[in-house]
Amino acid sequence: MGAKGLKYVAVDAGKAKARVGADKKAYTALCKKLSKEYLAGPQPMQNGTSTSVPMAQVLYTFPYKNRVEGQSPDAETLDGARIIESFEERGGGMHNCMTGCIVKCSNVVHDAEGNYKTSALEFETITLLGANCAIQSWEDVADLDRLCDEVGLDTIETGAALAVYMDSGGMEFGDAEGAKRILREIAEGTELGKMIGNGALATGKKRGHHRIPTVRGQSIPAWDPRPLKATGVTYLTSAQGADHTAGLVVNPGMEFADMPEASQNSQMINAIVDASGFCMFLMVNAEQVREFYSAYFDEEFSRERFYDMGWQILEDEWEFNKRAGWRREDDVMPKCMEDDKIGPQEVCFDVPHDVVQKAYEKVGSKDSFWETGAVG
Repeated sequence: MGAKGLKYVAVDAGKAKARVGADKKAYTALCKKLSKEYLAGPQPMQNGTSTSVPMAQVLYTFPYKNRVEGQSPDAETLDGARIIESFEERGGGMHNCMTGCIVKCSNVVHDAEGNYKTSALEFETITLLGANCAIQSWEDVADLDRLCDEVGLDTIETGAALAVYMDSGGMEFGDAEGAKRILREIAEGTELGKMIGNGALATGKKRGHHRIPTVRGQSIPAWDPRPLKATGVTYLTSAQGADHTAGLVVNPGMEFADMPEASQNSQMINAIVDASGFCMFLMVNAEQVREFYSAYFDEEFSRERFYDMGWQILEDEWEFNKRAGWRREDDVMPKCMEDDKIGPQEVCFDVPHDVVQKAYEKVGSKDSFWETGAVG
């Protein structure tokens, strides 16, 4: 879309009526039940994703200086709690990014003068444009986020590209003003701007650098595959490569043998949730979505039928990649994820290839699948 200068696609519904369930009474009842249960619960995303920084720091998945370390010394000044604290004096606040959303995970960030700066400033952005580039302040990250919005760039990919550029000697780590200048150069079409705008892999190749943390050309997000190895299995076997929203598994102590099933379950429930229009942060499980389908179409969707529908999504994605030229032999982490050990336990991504490949083998409809909630 960005290459074609396309910012968004809008669909005008005109006078079309809102879709309703075939069993309207049952479908409406399920909607109300889910909403009430969520609002009565802990609402883990009520302050947005940016407040995930402390947890990521503890898990050694808050990468620093192009992922050579798993923790940042600037976690305190990058923590989204500082954003929440700014609301009282500056304005801004939490809001729903689309009409009717009850999660309200999106923050609206104002500058010191109370003027709108950006929305939403999320954990992934703070991690890749902040910690990974050794930029110390969330306020500088907010500026970078705004600049990425203005030129239509993904903040994960851009932060990773800047970190590769810094790591290869192009500029000093932590140079926030230099990073802002480069993002402005993207709009101007300079050679440097084009390189960074093309992402981490293009930047690493152009610079001849050895540390390029990407999978299938897509930059690894905040959630690091070294402490979170099952998430690494997802990165290697999901359609887009390094995509945490495809099937995040936050379980740093998992045994190799359990990783393929955990990754597969997470990939399937996330695909089902995406295909069904649920917000991932409602953390619904497959059983709940199955009940919605039954009410919406007014026909029973058995567990077996519903499971097969989810599996078909994954198979279609894998087939697309196969036709695009990707092979199972390409399911490998970049060497830096194997060589650069992080944390006191010196973890690296060391999941054997044959274990990774088991994620392509259909596990079947176990209770563990139906109990898995969407997360990303």
